[in-house]
Amino acid sequence: VSASAVVISMGSTIALDAAALQRPLINLAFDGYQNEPYCRSIRRTYDFTHYRNIMVTGAFRMANNPQELKQFLGAYLTDSELDSANRKKLVEMQCMKIDGGAGKRIAQYLLDCI
Repeated sequence: VSASAVVISMGSTIALDAAALQRPLINLAFDGYQNEPYCRSIRRTYDFTHYRNIMVTGAFRMANNPQELKQFLGAYLTDSELDSANRKKLVEMQCMKIDGGAGKRIAQYLLDCI
């Protein structure tokens, strides 16, 4: 993610990584050239409870078809600051600290539990 000019994802928590590194993000909400039923479609990912909290922030663009993907990619490559304020809000909302110490904190918590 850190080497990306724009991150393209499919409803993944990679959105948090992109936001933390202030990289524009496009989520795909179409199934390529097929029209899959909802139960097998990538679209259902965006209805998961944990992802709904990310979606409401406006931190990324949602491409519903290849034309929107091209449009959003061009816009972000032209101006990577688009949606930047919303990415910052997403990080504030979902991430405790962006300091590289999460693994150490988790390990210490687990040690404390045992």
